[in-house]
Amino acid sequence: MQNLPNGRRADVSAALVVLSNQLSVTELRDMIGLEPDRSWERGDPIGRSGRAYQPFSGWQIGVGSNHGSPEQLVERVLARAEVVSEEIRRCASDPRVHSVALWLWSSGDTFALELTPRLLKRIEHLALSLKIDVYDAQASEPRGLPSPFH
Repeated sequence: MQNLPNGRRADVSAALVVLSNQLSVTELRDMIGLEPDRSWERGDPIGRSGRAYQPFSGWQIGVGSNHGSPEQLVERVLARAEVVSEEIRRCASDPRVHSVALWLWSSGDTFALELTPRLLKRIEHLALSLKIDVYDAQASEPRGLPSPFH
């Protein structure tokens, strides 16, 4: 959790997410060469209602807010990804892969984030997109893109 000036706390997570609507989780794992922390197949139900389905197969490694500040979370995810940097870059250029992105997700009203030039260069070196979702804990609908964490 990140303490904010207004006394509230933001629950922030970071993850590297690879999505494909053509490859299975097994194919993504084999392509990357690293076991994911979380994965799902295209067509798997989203949430408990079972009325929505995953449009992509997904491979994810990530960390939650109990592991430090947003910058530290990004550092930890990048350190894990850099072990297979060649494979991650190969995924990013593969036409069967929809996206390779570093996600930051917050369930608080807001959170502070400083991406230094060094961090941005590491993100660029891995050919990652950067996606940031901020969800208002008081609202029933998200203020941003759907999170891969649900």
